[in-house]
Amino acid sequence: MSAWVGGSHPVRIESLHNLHRAVQTGAVVDVLAPVGKWKVEQNGTMAMTSEGKAVWHEYARASHVPRLIDQYLTLFAEILRHRLMKRVNKGEFAKDDSEGKRFLIDAYTDLHLGFTGIHPYADGNGRLARLLANIPVLRAGFPPILISVKRRRDYFMMMGDYSLNLGQPKPGHDLVCHGQQRDALRDFFAEEWNLSLTTVAEFHTRQQRRNVEGG
Repeated sequence: MSAWVGGSHPVRIESLHNLHRAVQTGAVVDVLAPVGKWKVEQNGTMAMTSEGKAVWHEYARASHVPRLIDQYLTLFAEILRHRLMKRVNKGEFAKDDSEGKRFLIDAYTDLHLGFTGIHPYADGNGRLARLLANIPVLRAGFPPILISVKRRRDYFMMMGDYSLNLGQPKPGHDLVCHGQQRDALRDFFAEEWNLSLTTVAEFHTRQQRRNVEGG
C-alpha cells in the first residue's frame, strides 16, 4: 500500500494476491477458497436492498475473472496515471478545491464498485476494494474514506441495490454501472469522508493552537 500510494510500484496481479494474503491472515486453509489466488468456484451473496428484501446476487464467473481484472487494472492505471496526475501537476489538491475532491470521490466510488462487482476472491473482496479505492485519495494527500460502524447497514443496503442493478459482470462490458444506485453510493462515501476530513482538520487546529501557546 505504501509503495502504491507513493507511486513507486504499479498495481499488478501478484501485488493484489499479496495484499489478499495480508488481509486474510486468519483465514482457514480451504482448497475451494484459496488465499492469494483467484476464486475457483462461483460465489454470490444474499443482497439486502433498501426495501428490506433479500435477493440472491451472483458475482462474476470464476472463468471470467482474469479478463475482468485486466479491465479493472486498466481503469486503475487510467485514474492514477492520467486523471489524477494531471490534477496533481496543476496543484489542484494543494488548496481547498471542491472539484478535486469530487474527482477523488468519483475515483473511489468507481474503483470500489469495479472490484466488488467482480468479487475475484472467495473472501475478503470488500476489504481489498476499500483499500484499493483509497489509493488515489491518499496519493492526493487526503485522509482515507472510512465507513463508520453505525452506518454499515446503510452501506450494505445501498451495495445491495447497486449489485442487483449491475447484474453479473461480463468481460468487455463496463465494470461500473452508472446511474441512481451508483450515485447514491458516491454521495454516501462523500458523507463518510467528511467525518475523516473534519477529524483531521480539528486535529490540525488543536496542534496549531498548542504550537502558538508553546511558542
